[in-house]
Amino acid sequence: MTQKLLEFIKNHPKLVVAQDFEVACQKTLIQTQQYRNGQKGIQSFDDSWWVQLKILHRNKPGIAAASALTEETLDRLVTEALLSAEQSTPDPWFRFPVWSPRSDTQAQEKSETPTESFWSSSQSLLGGTPLVFNEWYEWREIETALFRRSEKVQKTSRHSAAFQQWNLGRCHESFWGLENRKERIERLKNAAFSVENSIKWEKSIPSIISLSGRAISPILQLVSQWFHGKGVKNKKSPLSGHDENPVVMSKVITLVDDGTQIKTAFSGPFDLDGIPRQRTTLIQNGLFKSALHDSYTGAMDNCRSTGNRMRLHEELEPKIRAKAICLEPGNAAPNLIWKEQGQGLALEGWTRLAFLSDHHVEGDAFGWRIEGGTPMSAVRVEGLKLDLVNLMNRVFLVANDSEKHGFSISPTVFVQGAL
Repeated sequence: MTQKLLEFIKNHPKLVVAQDFEVACQKTLIQTQQYRNGQKGIQSFDDSWWVQLKILHRNKPGIAAASALTEETLDRLVTEALLSAEQSTPDPWFRFPVWSPRSDTQAQEKSETPTESFWSSSQSLLGGTPLVFNEWYEWREIETALFRRSEKVQKTSRHSAAFQQWNLGRCHESFWGLENRKERIERLKNAAFSVENSIKWEKSIPSIISLSGRAISPILQLVSQWFHGKGVKNKKSPLSGHDENPVVMSKVITLVDDGTQIKTAFSGPFDLDGIPRQRTTLIQNGLFKSALHDSYTGAMDNCRSTGNRMRLHEELEPKIRAKAICLEPGNAAPNLIWKEQGQGLALEGWTRLAFLSDHHVEGDAFGWRIEGGTPMSAVRVEGLKLDLVNLMNRVFLVANDSEKHGFSISPTVFVQGAL
């Protein structure tokens, strides 16, 4: 079906007048299974399509997208792209990037299917608990095809990804992948138990706190938006002043975007501009190194695309996104670091987290009071507000216990000073 779609666009008579055109299409299959307290809930199967046509006509760009595949819809897609070009003006930043190398035009992964155990409930791993346990298992298969007339070549890829999400009481866990389910469930159970038996923290926040990989993960995913090329260039990012002062974070922080580290929906071999996936160093020892670009913002910034033009399956318009934001680990285990530091708060996760702006969050955290380097009592901190620019500059140690959560990989970080 993908090939028929491409052939229909490639041979459309109206496109003869276009200087160049590029068609991108994706087919996404999503299977899900839900459970509640071990009992099967909703099962679903979603088969969706997306197609986008970009053209250059009379030196003016045009673009149109659709999510249906009838001949009538595709014919309208061509008409709308041409109309878009006629109504636009010449854009010096619009260009079709050169596809190189050509050896990656066919990137087919080994065919995979989820095992029966993937779809099974994890209720039995919990043992007895009165807390409500909700489970969500999702398997995605994404097929992508790109064709550009001037390149005279077609790029295709296919990859799959597994997603797991659990809610136990007030604790939440989600990650891409298949590994370590038993260990993760055990940690989730322990976290939920500590929350239920925690004492509300009534004192001021101590001068030293740690945030586990689970706690820092959603923060890193918000921070990844600071690196979007257009926002950095247009002074809409906290990192926009890096030209005057490249030191934008603590010197112990090295952040990279590396889609090969987590197998997610964005793990294909190329993005929707056809740019091969790559590892992009964003921050190195606190110094700003690179923004994230697609071919358009890369041209604006006089640099190459970093291959980050991606699309969520429910969206019609691709956007710049980090594939996987990864914080490079340190050398010491968290418990050894706490033995040296003595006392403070070890935050393990969030029962609630709200994004107030692109660098402010507020939420309810849970964790442990540390005395003499040892966890003494479970605590919860309600209404904790963080300025993330300040937070990322006050990290003074990074542990070695990296773990995947959502679209990020992070170890425990240690923060010193007023938040």
